Amino acid sequence: MRIKIPTFLVKWLYGSSIFIILVIGVILVNILANFSDTKIDMTDDKRYSLSEPAQNFLNKLKDIEGKVFIEVYLDGELPAELRSFKELIHEKLQNFKEFSNAKVDFKFINPKSDGNGKPNDLELEIFNEGKGVKPVEINYKDNKGVLNVLRIWPGAKLSYNQNGVTKETYVQFIPPKPGGLTSLEMIRGAVDNSFNDIEYFLAAGIHELILKKKKRIGFLQGHGELKPEETKAAKLLLKNFYYMNEVSINDSLNKLDEFEALIIADPKKPFSQKDLYVIDQFVMKGGKLMVFMNTLDIPTDSLEINLGTHTMRKNIGLENMLFDYGLKINEHLVMDANCLDHIIDNRLSKMRQATNKATFPFLHHVMPTPAEDNPIAKNLNRISLKFVNEISSSNKSSSNFKVILTSSSNSLPTRQAPLITYVDHKNFGEPLKMNDQPESEVNRLTLAAEVSGTFTSHFIDKLDPTFSANPDAKFTPNSVKPGKIVAVGNGTFLANSIDSMRYSDGITRYRPIGKDDLILDRHLANFNMLFPIDNAAFIQNLVDYMLDDNAIFELRTRKIQIKELDRDKIAETKNYYTFLNIGLPIALISVFGLVITLYRRRKYTRN
Repeated sequence: MRIKIPTFLVKWLYGSSIFIILVIGVILVNILANFSDTKIDMTDDKRYSLSEPAQNFLNKLKDIEGKVFIEVYLDGELPAELRSFKELIHEKLQNFKEFSNAKVDFKFINPKSDGNGKPNDLELEIFNEGKGVKPVEINYKDNKGVLNVLRIWPGAKLSYNQNGVTKETYVQFIPPKPGGLTSLEMIRGAVDNSFNDIEYFLAAGIHELILKKKKRIGFLQGHGELKPEETKAAKLLLKNFYYMNEVSINDSLNKLDEFEALIIADPKKPFSQKDLYVIDQFVMKGGKLMVFMNTLDIPTDSLEINLGTHTMRKNIGLENMLFDYGLKINEHLVMDANCLDHIIDNRLSKMRQATNKATFPFLHHVMPTPAEDNPIAKNLNRISLKFVNEISSSNKSSSNFKVILTSSSNSLPTRQAPLITYVDHKNFGEPLKMNDQPESEVNRLTLAAEVSGTFTSHFIDKLDPTFSANPDAKFTPNSVKPGKIVAVGNGTFLANSIDSMRYSDGITRYRPIGKDDLILDRHLANFNMLFPIDNAAFIQNLVDYMLDDNAIFELRTRKIQIKELDRDKIAETKNYYTFLNIGLPIALISVFGLVITLYRRRKYTRN
């Protein structure tokens, strides 16, 4: 007997089969996706992907002994502003684990504060007497409008066991606000800033733990250089990766033997020939030399009091040796229209008003150029240089001369040993026009430069025969291996502010007070004008470059551009986009369902 299946049932079974197959297909795709880590980053700057330098760094971790373990303390009930940030960190750590062949592992921990305002035992352990992660307290209102304070710990502890010895270090993703609570609005900005730095923070922490041997850097003393307290901020930037010590040569031939690099910052007194000889032989043996200096003495106190001052030549002798290596530090300053107003602090009239301003073309805030040619300045923002000498090639050496920093095209060199006043700019109109062709690239003046390669000794034809014959002198006339020398035409480039106090024993002691001087213009900050600078990143890049420490060098220069949202516009259009994202899909589905129903009823209803 032949059974006839109704037509509507056949169509129903066919449609149901198609629907079931589609559902099963979607489920299978999702199941397979859970077993795959393949992701597609659709952002222009690939912010959700590991950069190539990060991948190269993590690939090298496959050969280390043991694992690096990371405890992240950003967990628990978090505001929406921080939940996405936590997800970003989690995503990065997953990538770190994958590319390191599981040599990096991690977990998220909620410190779970007791809620009584006092830190619990875990929080005290995380804080580690100020050496660990620092808390951030957020002032916010809940859904009922009640004011609350939320304490979070936006950081992580990294640990690594090597040969039975456990090493630990800490990473702070968001810094606390000094002396007060942080608002959710400020947290949004901090999160955006940290977006750039997560890869670098994590990689730098890992690099510090697995680093087997730190190279040594000497900070030269004995010729009026910056005091140890004035280089405290710079040393804090470098201390995790390098050993640093002050060193005075005092005519001792072997004083620099233990160092791979030497920093000379703002020397003011003449160098003895023996001290120059020791530095020269350090360079001949492959030592890296970084010099921050002016050839002119600039009495800034007189400038503030009298609104003008004369400059005088220092004649310390170091500039002559640099000339033989290929670097000429000219005895004139650079005036640049790319400058900031200076707020005059006239102590005689006791005027400290923000209206007391002067355009001052000796205070440079330059964008590094050409950034694409020199890795030290790559992707950096403005660099602060005050009273800077022009640097040029002396053509005295066969070494390779490279430009690191230049002025803008709207700049001009002064005459030698110029008079400086706060009214110099009036000679150049408003706005400032320092030369006839302010747009021409040929007007750019070099402010920092590098020479690299092999060098001939400064003493090749100057050394006293009796001294060169001394076997203890061990004179080396030419470089035994390629070296690098960098000169910046400003002595206080890496200086932080200090204050002093004279004690009852008659000794004056100093202490650093400008820990942020390398990231902010301190003078303007005193008048509540915050102007960020990238001197800190420049110093880190420079030292890493000079000492060939490329492990995380390129990570520091990666920049992700965060486009700021217009929050007023968001508030105005909130209802519109809510409907567009929620109401419109529901309305479309309803209309589509109604149309299909009417169509099927019309088609299949019997006459």
